[in-house]
Amino acid sequence: MKKILQYLLILIACTGFNPDCRADKNVEILKAAAGHYIEFLKLVGKSEEKAYLTRIPELFAPDCKVVVNGKTVVSSRDDFGSHFNRLKKKMGTWTIDTLDTIISAEDRASVVRYVYKTSKKKTFIIIVILRYDPKEQITEINEVYNSLKSK
Repeated sequence: MKKILQYLLILIACTGFNPDCRADKNVEILKAAAGHYIEFLKLVGKSEEKAYLTRIPELFAPDCKVVVNGKTVVSSRDDFGSHFNRLKKKMGTWTIDTLDTIISAEDRASVVRYVYKTSKKKTFIIIVILRYDPKEQITEINEVYNSLKSK
């Protein structure tokens, strides 16, 4: 009986401390976090300011910055409301279709490629690198916009 108990403890210890298991869990957590960001953008694109402002503290770290095509446009979460209001005035409403999501668990980052179709301007393919803190809050949004030419 004692031997069986020892084997069970070793088995539990080995499976509980399996780094591959933790890596898989981190990938799933970061993939969900990337999905939350895309859902947030969809909400901003179709709704009034009050509907998305309440989500900002939950998704973004206080010192989160936004970089667009190499230029820092927002340097703290406090500026997100005015940033998204300016964006909505410029672009109108928008829709988003996710094309790819790539996760780097060891870097606590994800890359998402999506189609961003606006009502006032044109359609873009955007590649965004999202970096996360240990609480899965976004610390950096680094976007590259590419115009999508229609045929």
